[in-house]
Amino acid sequence: MKDLSKKIVILTMLSLPLSQTGVTVFGAPLYLPEVLILVGMVAFIFGLRAAEIKWRPIPALVSVALSAFIVGSFVSSVSSGFSHAELGALKSWIVFPVIFGTLLFQVVQSDSERRRVLLFWYLGLVAVAAISMASLPFVHVTYDGRLASYFPSPNHLALFLEAGVPIGLFFLLERLRAGRDGLFALVSVSLLLIVFVILRTGSLGALIAVLIGSVVLIASYFRLKKGAVITLATLCFLTILVPAVFVGSSWRVLETGQVRSSIASRVMIWNVSVQMLSDHPILGIGLRNFERAYLDMQPQFPTYLEWAVPHPQNLILSVWLSMGAIGFAGFILMLFFLAERSSFFAFGPQTRASGTAGVMLALLVTFFVHGLVDTPFFRNDLSLAFFAVYGLILSLSNLGPYEGGESDI
Repeated sequence: MKDLSKKIVILTMLSLPLSQTGVTVFGAPLYLPEVLILVGMVAFIFGLRAAEIKWRPIPALVSVALSAFIVGSFVSSVSSGFSHAELGALKSWIVFPVIFGTLLFQVVQSDSERRRVLLFWYLGLVAVAAISMASLPFVHVTYDGRLASYFPSPNHLALFLEAGVPIGLFFLLERLRAGRDGLFALVSVSLLLIVFVILRTGSLGALIAVLIGSVVLIASYFRLKKGAVITLATLCFLTILVPAVFVGSSWRVLETGQVRSSIASRVMIWNVSVQMLSDHPILGIGLRNFERAYLDMQPQFPTYLEWAVPHPQNLILSVWLSMGAIGFAGFILMLFFLAERSSFFAFGPQTRASGTAGVMLALLVTFFVHGLVDTPFFRNDLSLAFFAVYGLILSLSNLGPYEGGESDI
């Protein structure tokens, strides 16, 4: 049963491109990754009962953070009316991703297994990038020439694919160390393909996020000295600061609605979101309620540049509004723990896991940086991807200074 659980976890990562494919059970949609997670959970429970698998305790701080995250999302949804749509969001954005991340933590224990999970995740991302470049009926381009593929928008495609850059770069560095061969060429081409598709989406947020995430990966992979790390960190900070200063200095102009641009749209959305947050600071507005609340507040603001806005285009605002103060506190606490753990193993004592820890840290940084201007969460594939990182980082937490075993990737 233990081996079956591991195979299901890997298969779930490979199924992320089909995360909107599913069946209806008792009137509720059940998506392909969720079916696999259910099978993996059942196999894991049977393994526990048969003593084939030993339960690994979740760190106390993470348990507290996770409990607050779940309770906050539930309380916020109940307080806002707990509609059928919110129930579905709880299932697909919270419950199943948490189960998946915990299951991954329980069954993935060695560095070779972490690499295998990353490999199958990467293969799914490469497949999506390849499909997005094909001339197929369901691959579409927006009116302004941005590639959206079969996703709801170009930003969704960019958010889905951006994890492939640090993962692909990691495998490329591994093959470079082993010697340039056919696999090196294959990884190079696949990584370039993902980068090219992200460029086609026109998402500046994704480009900045993957650039900074890649810098973090390189710094950890080559164990750069403190001075070099500080220099790179300063450059990354400036990469974010310069656009932020521009937006801040032009805020009063951008919020009027007289300037039509993606930044102006975001400024208007953020203004509405902040007002919404001041009206509901404790309980939030619940899951999947932002667009309705956003439209209801139109009379208080200049005419919107964007009308179909499902999320506040900012991770902090999205989590706080969707889950209330309790869920937000749990989420931030969880992020701090994951960042500390992955940083320790990426830059701390030399271990076999330091390479994969660097990938985890890079993915976390990519997630957060893009979260400054978008919402890399609250969609079933993106939520599963985040909790995959959660599970992989937790799998590092019980390691000693050295982990034996050879990678079989």
